[in-house]
Amino acid sequence: MSIVVVLHTGARMGIRMQRRRSRRGTLGRLLLALVAGSLILTSGLFGGPSARASVSPPAWQQQNPSADPPSLTPYATASAVDDVATGQLVLYDPIVLLNCAGASPLWVWDGGTWSNPPGGASAPLREASTIVYDGATRRVLMFGGDRPSCGGQPRTALADTWEWTGSRWIQQHPATSPSPRSGACAAYDADTNQVVMFGGAGISGVSDANTWTWDGANWTAHHLTPSPPAGAGSCGMAFDPLRHQMLLTTEDSASSTIETWAWDGAAWSQLPSSGPAEYNLLPTIAFDGDLGEVVLYNGRTPCTGTFFSGDCGTPVSQTWAWNGVSWQDVGATPWPTARFNGALAFDNATHQLVLFGGWPDFGATIADTWTLSAHVTSSVVPQRLAGADRVATAVAVSNDEFASPQSASAVVLARSDGFADALTGGPLAVAKKGPLLLTSSGSLDPNTSAEISRVLTP
Repeated sequence: MSIVVVLHTGARMGIRMQRRRSRRGTLGRLLLALVAGSLILTSGLFGGPSARASVSPPAWQQQNPSADPPSLTPYATASAVDDVATGQLVLYDPIVLLNCAGASPLWVWDGGTWSNPPGGASAPLREASTIVYDGATRRVLMFGGDRPSCGGQPRTALADTWEWTGSRWIQQHPATSPSPRSGACAAYDADTNQVVMFGGAGISGVSDANTWTWDGANWTAHHLTPSPPAGAGSCGMAFDPLRHQMLLTTEDSASSTIETWAWDGAAWSQLPSSGPAEYNLLPTIAFDGDLGEVVLYNGRTPCTGTFFSGDCGTPVSQTWAWNGVSWQDVGATPWPTARFNGALAFDNATHQLVLFGGWPDFGATIADTWTLSAHVTSSVVPQRLAGADRVATAVAVSNDEFASPQSASAVVLARSDGFADALTGGPLAVAKKGPLLLTSSGSLDPNTSAEISRVLTP
């Protein structure tokens, strides 16, 4: 039989919390250690001296995979997204469209090499489509794009919706859809469980300033004011789960400076920000789970002439991160060969920010792979809490966290020989604002009894 007992203040126990800092989540991480009979804490874990960590600049490293996606034909762009459901970073490389070939445009990254996944050859063929991971459906979503002139067919803007299951593409048939477009940006909003898409333009080059959301079955248009500029060109979008911000970046065409916008689930607001004077002409940004910030790779300075002229900016290689207030150059070295319009995505499975391909200059392309890794070193000195057995260890933890007598509002008591009891009692102890103590099933352990009397009011 599994038994978890809660001892409250009251007739024999009282109390008020002297530390109001939340410990939610911390006790849950301690349970396995308590059952094992030893525990290592770091300073600052429960509100003591704050733990300090020094973060050296992240570093780019060029990868040399055994197989690489082909280099793009000039002026074509690739897109990358992390498929969390399959644990793979997915790259859509539309080179086959311009060659009128039938090879698969879909590639996956395993941390060391690229490969074509089974079923990837059935990918709908187009370029500059919008690709995003939908966390609600756990599938990669593709919308629109351009079908280039190929096989005698004219260039055509598309407005179809597809989902990648990890093994095949399935076309969706929503009741409403955005107009045909390419170059729109999108990201999954984990707070609203919807994909948010903005911008893009049709074959005529006319941009759309409307915001669209996808709920897994249908697209919904939102005509909003204020809104990011429609005529500024392409945009990048990423969701920051730590700050609960949906960020959109685009260029102010008048000043050639970056604009940063935030989506709150219902409206856009422009954020005051500083950053690169110019960034990828077809930009992409991504949230780096290891850095804990949205990262933007900047590969070109502002244009002083026309788009395709030789004086349209100079190559640079900068890595910027959004700290919630402004963009900061993180000084990542060494840096990739300068390029713009590269595909950028964070691979949660391998903890890599992956940059693939791009244009080193107008009319030229590259097909190399770079990864960005965060380097974090800590100056924290571990503090070991241990007892002769798991019962004594639980008492030691209680003494450390509830150092003052009568400072707990309850005690959760579980069997020391029941692993499941300790796991069940941990979250309960957090909710009751008291320690988790252990005892044998036959009688109350004397050390546990003494600790109960110490932390609770008689």
